[in-house]
Amino acid sequence: MTIRRGISQAGVWLAEVLFPLFCLKCGAEGSILCSVCRAALSPPGFFACPLCHRPRAGGRACRRCRSDSALDSHSALAAYREDDIWGRLIRTCKYQYVSQAVLALDPAIAAFCRANPFFFGFGQPVVIPVPLHPCREAERGFNQASLVALSLAAALGLRVAPLLARPAWTRQQAKLGRGERERNVRGAFSLARGVSEAPRAVILADDVYTTGSTMQECARVLKAAGAGWVTGFTLARG
Repeated sequence: MTIRRGISQAGVWLAEVLFPLFCLKCGAEGSILCSVCRAALSPPGFFACPLCHRPRAGGRACRRCRSDSALDSHSALAAYREDDIWGRLIRTCKYQYVSQAVLALDPAIAAFCRANPFFFGFGQPVVIPVPLHPCREAERGFNQASLVALSLAAALGLRVAPLLARPAWTRQQAKLGRGERERNVRGAFSLARGVSEAPRAVILADDVYTTGSTMQECARVLKAAGAGWVTGFTLARG
């Protein structure tokens, strides 16, 4: 069992003894998602305009939204529903701080990439995780968006670069309405220290896309710094 990448074997053993894990689908002890349930997890893929949320081939911004959307496209492994396995995995990761919930989805992310090569076919994009505020990341012990980015990059043979920072402390988006979410993250992101220019092609990675306010704000920062194409990828879309 791996709680997070890079943890020591002693840490793994201690975690297994103190915090035994159970499969979120069948209840078997040993991991967040057992090998049988993991193998049966087939991501349907979810593609919709990043701004108006209407289903759209390839997740591209529709003609009506194109001029207002900093994101050129967005895709997710599946639609977010609280009572299905995707929703349970994401809630476990986000609110119980169990990073294995994201790591268990490595095979599903790889399967999605094989089934949808067109979505990531623009040049050689750089995968950038949506950053957490340093205090929130320290509290959680990891950034779930970084784990998604690592898994996605491994599946695509791309590199991960933490080129964005989140210097502003903001309220948790999940507790806010749509308009509040947009105001909450406005100006919250910047290029990371020492970064002066964004790559031409970028894949932004995060765990869940609801209104899209967070990813849109990140994309605006990257576009202002020279990015020509920014797409978003998440585990689920609300």
